[in-house]
Amino acid sequence: MGKVTFVSYEPEAEENSTADARFELKDGDRTVAVLDGIYKDNNREKERFQKVEAVSFPDYNSDGFNDIIIICSYLPMSGTEAGRSEVRIYSGSKDRKQ
Repeated sequence: MGKVTFVSYEPEAEENSTADARFELKDGDRTVAVLDGIYKDNNREKERFQKVEAVSFPDYNSDGFNDIIIICSYLPMSGTEAGRSEVRIYSGSKDRKQ
């Protein structure tokens, strides 16, 4: 795979939505990879997506391939609990599998 673009999509703005952000790698207009979500159907159970805090593309595991590290923040759907951040690590490889 040559140069690709990392694209993040925030969920549709619905007040009680538990949909999570979606991440893709694109080559021009063509989607070459959709990064797996954390939960089934890319929906969270008791929290909602707030924002992408950071994205980085290091070779985290020193295997010669760039990896993707994403930090997202989430707010609880109810209660007085504080929000939290979550780190996701996607390992790159020769055949583009994450």
